[in-house]
Order: sequence, then C-alpha cells, then structure tokens
Amino acid sequence: MTDAGQGALRMSVMLEEFKELAAEVRTRIELQHRNMNVFIVLATAVTGYLVKFASDHGLDETAESLVYSDLLVLAALVIPVANVFIWRQLDHDVNIIDKTAYVNEVLRPDMNDTVGGEILGFETFLHERRRTRMFRLGPFLALGKEDVPIFLVTGIYLLVDWYLRFEVPNHAGPTHELFDILLYVGSGLTIVSLWMAIVVGREYATLGKIGLEERESKPAPAGAPMPESDGEQPTGEGKIPSGDPVPPSP
Repeated sequence: MTDAGQGALRMSVMLEEFKELAAEVRTRIELQHRNMNVFIVLATAVTGYLVKFASDHGLDETAESLVYSDLLVLAALVIPVANVFIWRQLDHDVNIIDKTAYVNEVLRPDMNDTVGGEILGFETFLHERRRTRMFRLGPFLALGKEDVPIFLVTGIYLLVDWYLRFEVPNHAGPTHELFDILLYVGSGLTIVSLWMAIVVGREYATLGKIGLEERESKPAPAGAPMPESDGEQPTGEGKIPSGDPVPPSP
C-alpha cells in the first residue's frame, strides 16, 4: 500500500473515532437537559405542594400550620436530593471534558499531521472566545449552565431551612430531629458539590488551551513579512541605522 493509501486509511479510522466521540458528547448533553428538566419538575411540585398547604393551614399561626407540620421535612429533603441531580450533571460534564480533550489533544494533532494542515480547531477557537465572553454577554449568561439553576434552588431552600432551624422552636413538629439531620447532611453535601463544580469548571476553561499554545509557538511560515523594526536592522554588535552601510566581517 502506498503512503497516500495508508494516510487515507488512517484518516478514515480517525474520522470514524471522531464521529463516535461526537455522538457520545451529544448524548451526554441531551441527558444533562433531561436531568435538569426532571429536577425542575420535582422542585416545582414540592414547592407548589408546600405553598398550597401553607395557604390552606397557615404558615405559622397554629399547631397545624406548615412550619409546625411534619410535612416541612420535605423542605429539608429537597437539599440532598438536589445534590444527587448536581452530581449527575457533573458526571456528564466530566465525560464530555474527557472526550473533548482526547479529540483536541490526541486525534487533532494526528489528523493535522496526516493532512498536513490545521483541522478540528473549534476548541481552540472557543478557548479564545471564553476570555471575553463575560464582558461581551454579561455575567447572567452563567444562569444558562444546567447545574447553576439547581444550585440556586438549593441555595434558596438552604436559606429558608437554616432560618427555621435557628428562629422557630419545634419546627417541623414531630419530625424536628429528622429535619435538622437532613439539613446538616444537605449543607455538607452542597459544600462538596460546589467544590466539585468549581474544579470541573476550571477543567472546562482549559479545553483548547493546548491548541492555542501550539499556534502561538509555531514559527512564522517562510516568506511571511517580518515585523517592522523602526528603520533599524539587527547585527551581531547591536543595531545600526538602515541608512548606514553594514561594516564587512573581518
């Protein structure tokens, strides 16, 4: 088999691998959307049920009110359950990062060598765009990331639950102790989840960095214009104005 045939075969195999990885990434993204939608439905249902109960029995007026009812334990249960959904989001994120990093750091250089040019440069392009994304589109763009709304809902429930824990004696009625245990566990899990999300976010931010470093370190092609030097040219002994003759070598 000729070198050209071997190169075409090698490129065909790498393209098939790339297509498979791209399909897996798309599947992970779809699962992230589904995961967030399920959480929104569950959180809305629980919140709506608690609000309806409070409207029917009062918030804290009598012993039958929501604050003193055993149903209040649902407000503490939301927090650890929300962390499970956050972990699913982060698991998908990590898998997407691993597959994308493999494409960018392994497949892309091999394919570039095979075709003798630059291809699959999207991650490098995206890495450059991320530098100014916050200034171009504003900080509220982060709300579109799937795990951020889950963190926001979790934070709201944490604030309410901790307020009840310190300000309302005998909150949650007969499930008072269970409420507190769920609150402690959920708070600890949320701290861990937040740390994990920061680590994963930093991993996302580095995607495409290798391609950018390769591009910046690549020497200028032959025949490319040299940068202007303000009318001076370098020599072994320093800079001599371009209008003066260069002294001959001894």
